[in-house]
Amino acid sequence: MQEKRSWVFLVCTVIGMVVFAGTLCWGAGDFPSKPIELIVPYPAGGSADVTARPLANGAEKELGKPIAVINKDGGGGTVGTAQVANAKNDGYTLTVLPPAIFNAYYMRNIPFVPIEAFTPIMVYGGWSFGLVIKSDSPWKTLEDFIKYAKENPGKVKYSAPGTGTSPHLAMAELGLKAGVEWKHVPYKGDPPSIAALLGGHVTAASGSSAFIPHVKAGTLRLLVTYGDKRMAVFPNIRTLKECGYDISYPSYVGIAGPKGLPEPIVTALEKALKKGMEDEIFIKTMDRLSMPITFLGSADYKLYLQKVNEGAAKLIPALGLGKK
Repeated sequence: MQEKRSWVFLVCTVIGMVVFAGTLCWGAGDFPSKPIELIVPYPAGGSADVTARPLANGAEKELGKPIAVINKDGGGGTVGTAQVANAKNDGYTLTVLPPAIFNAYYMRNIPFVPIEAFTPIMVYGGWSFGLVIKSDSPWKTLEDFIKYAKENPGKVKYSAPGTGTSPHLAMAELGLKAGVEWKHVPYKGDPPSIAALLGGHVTAASGSSAFIPHVKAGTLRLLVTYGDKRMAVFPNIRTLKECGYDISYPSYVGIAGPKGLPEPIVTALEKALKKGMEDEIFIKTMDRLSMPITFLGSADYKLYLQKVNEGAAKLIPALGLGKK
């Protein structure tokens, strides 16, 4: 009887080792075996969209399988990311991960907990944010604009690419510190937000570098930027800090998958996406949008997101924007 038990134990052990080894081999060697979907949680034409496409194109050459970029906008980035949060953790469904979803979690009910729902893979760059108005507007400086807003409480309306996004919070914080009352009008991404300004539906637009071509064309005027440093493409435009407001919204943009993504798959994707950063069109696109090319691996990206989450937990209630 003892010999039989020993024999059964040995067989089970061998089978377990074979299955485990097969899993490791699949994770390291057989991925990917089919096309990958990369969800962009914002509309086509925005900075997340136009940078993700050449990045994916470069990465798929390394992986040997197509990466389909799919726009799934809405909810300030939470609609598309929710789809990935609920996806199978096999590496075939990824997302451009906007830090705004961490803000959204502390502002309203969303169907996932951002800090727990994703596996960070890599960072490929940073967003640049700023405040723009139509070029025929009477205000030449941020000071002029704030003076008008103070004299006309509630009359100024500004658009932003969604509730809880960095452009929204920057204006909320600026309004608080400048003693200004203005109205936020959220849109599903930067393109419709900019279109609302150009169409005269709002007074100003707070957004990402999607406004750059319009500023260069002379249809929009950039009043201020939100980073720690001035934008390279507009070196004469001051930051909020230079204007006397201790406000800064630097923001990384990266790629993530569902939680529990196997380490061999994370490694394969990180390597391929890093290679994608060498794509010539990707480099030119990032330069055109004044988005600094920055690489962070999975481990460092995870640490960054932890800091983003901790910051949102403090900032949102301080701005009076927390869940009611």
